[in-house]
This record gives sequence, structure tokens and C-alpha cells, in this order.
Amino acid sequence: MKTWLRKKIAIVPFFLSVTLLAACSGGGGTPLQEGTANKEAEKKEPIELVFASHIGLGQERFDKEIGNPIREKFPHITPKYIERGQGTNLPDLVAAGTVVDITWYSTTSFSNTIQALGLDYDMTELAKKYNYDMNRFYPQLLDTLKYFTDGKGIYGIPKEMSQSVMYYNKDIFDKFGVPYPKDGMTWDDAYDLAKLMTRSMDGVDYRGLSSAHTMIGLNQMSLSPFDPKQDKANVNTDGWKTIMSTMERIYKIPGNNRPTNTRSATPEIEQFEKQKNVAMTTLGWGRQINFPPDLNWDIVSLPTFKEKPKTGVQAFPIYWSVTSNSKYKDQAFEVIMYLMSDERMMEASKRGEEVPVNKPEIKKAFGTDAPALKGKNLQALFVNNVAPMEPMRAPGLNSGLRQDALNLVNESFTDMLLNNVDVNTALRTAEEKINQKFEEAKKK
Repeated sequence: MKTWLRKKIAIVPFFLSVTLLAACSGGGGTPLQEGTANKEAEKKEPIELVFASHIGLGQERFDKEIGNPIREKFPHITPKYIERGQGTNLPDLVAAGTVVDITWYSTTSFSNTIQALGLDYDMTELAKKYNYDMNRFYPQLLDTLKYFTDGKGIYGIPKEMSQSVMYYNKDIFDKFGVPYPKDGMTWDDAYDLAKLMTRSMDGVDYRGLSSAHTMIGLNQMSLSPFDPKQDKANVNTDGWKTIMSTMERIYKIPGNNRPTNTRSATPEIEQFEKQKNVAMTTLGWGRQINFPPDLNWDIVSLPTFKEKPKTGVQAFPIYWSVTSNSKYKDQAFEVIMYLMSDERMMEASKRGEEVPVNKPEIKKAFGTDAPALKGKNLQALFVNNVAPMEPMRAPGLNSGLRQDALNLVNESFTDMLLNNVDVNTALRTAEEKINQKFEEAKKK
């Protein structure tokens, strides 16, 4: 593992609204087969597998969605969950010598937490041993993690994912007598519709479209913030200018700019969810669990760039991983295989949870057992493809600063909206700050 990674331990906050996979039994065999399986399990040595993550879950939810299914499927395994908190975060556990067998983490935390703590473990041999089919997963999810491992190994099994969609408030469209948005729109189409929907009526100022800033960090063009061959920034380019200018154009519609008294994205989201004065917003699927009951919403596919038709945002998955210091790597891998089985993925998809397994029958069943989603345009989630991860960089380079770099680009975009900074200045400033990050990392 690279020295600079071990020296940097920064747990990156992560928002992802997709719920965890719920419990289901793994039956299906005959009584005789089940009895034989139970006898075989009884013969196995009882073990304890310790679970911990930088992503909080809570004991009750862990037991319901992970722990209890494991106890039922593997009677010889006792799952133990350590909730994050003061003295029990992953760095604390590693420092105290507490062995964690299975962890889960977001993409942004792989280099800054998992690799930095020395918990990363290549599961390639385990996948071969158990003939585990990694082709079940969207390839973009696997490529995302390989970006941080010089294209090598299997350091994570995709656990969950979330694609961005365009939510819209049907009541506002009905009030204005404007047809609802459609799947397959471009950003030019979205601009025209946002312009039409931005207006005042009955003393209320309505915005046409919000939260387009989310397109920066997971950009649909798969642009990297880095030079592919050296540790230098590469954001002052025509591609990045296209992305930034496209999003700025939407915000600069008179009356459609975001709240200017804060850099936080929360007020924009609340305008759609609580104040209900935003017609359309772009957010990750799953956000609807926070919507009030009286919000009359639906979705369409995320608008796309005309240069990249049917291409959504890049993947932002969560991964399972067996840790490097686990004494029970085989058992831990078997548990992960069970948690990600087709049967469990099918049940999760029926509940309306977006899963990382790319199988037509699982997609087709999406939301069929979710009464709250009845009548919604759920297939909008599958109109676009997941954008590829940006091209791999030369081996040995500091890719762990990727999220820091994207945050700086997003900060510069916010300056364009709040301080009227032009796109060239914004990207030049972002590039200078990213290069400064590289120089600081070299000194550590």
C-alpha cells in the first residue's frame, strides 16, 4: 500500500439514500436437504464474525437486515456489530487491536479509510475458490474501485448503488397546465422546461429546476479532475467548461438561482420537499423516503448531454469487503455471497431498492412489492446507462485525492452561482487548489 495513503486517515461523510437490503430466508430445498444442511452446519466450528463500518446503521437495523438472516442461514456463525461512535470508529478499532472481519464503505472512503488503515484485502483468490461470478454486477461498479488499485484485484463486492433521476412535482405542472417531463430529455430540453416553469403565481415564486450541482461530482462525461500521467490537476478543459456552463445556465434563469445566503445544498432540497415551490429536482433514487405524504411526485430519467446520449451519472456504490486481518476470510466471503445472492437481490428489487446486480429479471421486478411506488414511472431508472469511471491513471499516482479534487471543483461552481465568478476563473482556481493539495501530500 502506498505510504501517502497510510498517513492520511480521513473519514469522508457520505450521503446515500438507498436503504439497506432487508432480511429474507434462503430456503428452497427439500426437507431432507435442509436437514442435511443443518447437520453439516452443526459440525462446523462456531465462530464470531465482527462487522463495523464508517457508515452508521444501528443495532436494530443490523439485526433485521444482516444479523438475523446470517444466524438463520449459518447457525455456526455469530455476527457481532460494532456501531460507529466515540472510540468505536474504524481508526479507533484498528488502534485498539480489535479485529473487524467484514466492513462496508463508500467509494470515497476506500482510499482515505480502508487503504489508509491497512484493511484493504484482495478477494480475487476467494472469488476463484468459490467460483463467484463477478460478471453479475454492473462493470462500472467494479471499475470504480479498481481506479484506486491501479486496475488490479477485487477489493470490494458491490453492496448497493443509487442512480440519479429527475423528480418532479405533479401538482405544480397541473397548476401551470404544462405537460409533465418525459424520459430521454437532454439538458437543453430540461433548460427550456425549467425556464417555462420558473414563474410567480398567487404570491408564490416557483423555481423550475434545482440541485443540478449534483452533476459535478458524478459527471456524466466521465471526466477526471486529474492528469492521467502525473499528479497534476486537469480541470481547466473544454469538457469541464461544458459541464459547468450547462449547469450554470439553468441556475441563471431569472428567478431560478439557488438560495444565496448559504453554500449548503440542504435549502435547495427542502424547497422541493417541504416548501414545494420547485417543479423539478435531480437527486439520487431513494430520496423519496424523506418526502412528506402530500408531495405528489413522480420521476423521469436524468437529462443527458447531447454528446453522451442515454448516459447517466457515474456510479457511487457501497462495497462489502473482507478485511486483511480477519482470521475467518473464507467464512466472511461466504456470508457476503449469501447477502448478495440473486434471491435476496430479487426481493430487494421488488421492494424498490436499486441493486448492483445487472440481470433483466431483477430489473423487471423493480418495485412490484412496494405499494407506495404503485403508479410511479419506475422504469425511468433504467433508461440511462451508468456512466463509465474515468480512464485509469498511470500506476503509482495519488488517486486518493480524487474526492478532495471534485469537492474543490464543486466549490468553484458554487462561486459561479453565488459570487458571479466566470467559468474560466472558477476552473483555473480549482486547478490551482488541486495542485496545492498534491504538493501538500508530497510533503507528508
